[in-house]
Amino acid sequence: MAKRNSTSEAPARCKDSSERDNETQESSTHVQRIEDVIDDERMRLMKAHSILQCVAIAMEAEQVCAGAGPYWPSVIESALEMVNESIRRLDGLDHSHAPKFEGA
Repeated sequence: MAKRNSTSEAPARCKDSSERDNETQESSTHVQRIEDVIDDERMRLMKAHSILQCVAIAMEAEQVCAGAGPYWPSVIESALEMVNESIRRLDGLDHSHAPKFEGA
């Protein structure tokens, strides 16, 4: 078997400053977009929480739940708990693990 000629391999090319700056800018933009999406979802969850809470209060006040069906304020309370958990998890995200960029 023929030996591979080590001189035929292209040397690893170092990135110049403009390439590093461009990659840093792209990464920073990507991280910002992710943070924006998280903030948007958190706001949407908070609005849903408010609506569900208002409906639950209104239903209890009107005693709409007479009969053999489910007790809807309890169902809504379960949905509220899920929304609250999502909001807590979004609030608890640790952004300190996000990559640090020079000049950012």
